[in-house]
Amino acid sequence: MLTCGIDFGTSNSALALAQSKSDGSAERIFLSGVEEHHTTLPTALFYAPHLPQPVTGRAAQKLFFE
Repeated sequence: MLTCGIDFGTSNSALALAQSKSDGSAERIFLSGVEEHHTTLPTALFYAPHLPQPVTGRAAQKLFFE
């Protein structure tokens, strides 16, 4: 059986998968489409008046500090 674990952290969030037949270890997965080359997502959400939808993660942090 495949199990999915989600960590909604204060600073970062992550997603991991584990197989029940394995040694019990879990592997974080890349968040494709959100954070292409990262296995963690900064827990950030930014609403910009000029954008049609909110921005998340590193892109949200970048917009906020700009």
